[in-house]
Amino acid sequence: MGDVGEDFRALKEFRNAIKKVNLMEADDSIWRKHTAYHWFNYLDNGDKVEYWPSTGKMGIKGKIFHINSKKGKKVLSELNAQTKK
Repeated sequence: MGDVGEDFRALKEFRNAIKKVNLMEADDSIWRKHTAYHWFNYLDNGDKVEYWPSTGKMGIKGKIFHINSKKGKKVLSELNAQTKK
């Protein structure tokens, strides 16, 4: 494959390194764990919040968004408020 194959392998290594760092930096204090890469919790209204810390993505009712998005920050603050009750 030549240079293109090397580029894809380098990109894959780079992405894996980023995922590893994201996973190590993730705060697991408000989450329950399905696996090391898939966490979850429930909001007060009963909605299940899925979280994949290696990619930084969250989901509610099939809608996926990033944890640093406006919606992600709102959900995170709700979960933090719930755990402090």
